[in-house]
Amino acid sequence: MKKKPVKNRKKKQDAEENLALSLFQQKRYAESLVYFLSLAKNHNSGKAWMNVATTRATMGDAAGAEEAMGKAIPLQIKLLKNTPALKGTSLHTILTPVFMIYYMVRCLCEGGNPVKAIPWLDRLRQYYENRSTDDHLLYTGGLPVFRQVVEAIEDVARGAGPAFQAKAWIESFQKTLDADGNAALDELMRRI
Repeated sequence: MKKKPVKNRKKKQDAEENLALSLFQQKRYAESLVYFLSLAKNHNSGKAWMNVATTRATMGDAAGAEEAMGKAIPLQIKLLKNTPALKGTSLHTILTPVFMIYYMVRCLCEGGNPVKAIPWLDRLRQYYENRSTDDHLLYTGGLPVFRQVVEAIEDVARGAGPAFQAKAWIESFQKTLDADGNAALDELMRRI
């Protein structure tokens, strides 16, 4: 059997991914999941498995989401380490594991599982401790800007209620942040 030329396979993959993303954006999650699963199984990439994870999380399937993200992050780390063309590339143009974790937090909350998002938020927090919360520095370093992190914390705090212990969590996080990060979390504390 003849293999299809790479160009045609890539076009088919791109078309399938665009369809899946379009269905996801239309909140047709079950339909998008079919395509995301096909892409993940056929191409076994971090991005493909992340799309499976975030779709499952949004659908309320926390266990399936965590299983898929468990595949996604190591694959993405491997890609970033083993792709010479990425060396010297600005990280804001690449899907980083930090963004994958951020998306997981947001989608678990959206899918009604904010308590399941707490360990993912703890993982996200580690990337911001003892560093500048300057948007430009974070963005060019491949991290969500701090405002996005604050929104994720708020989603978890509002959704998880007492299970999150927001005040203590935020106060301990503030001890590791610069003045701007502290001010943003002070504002969050007033809102929640």
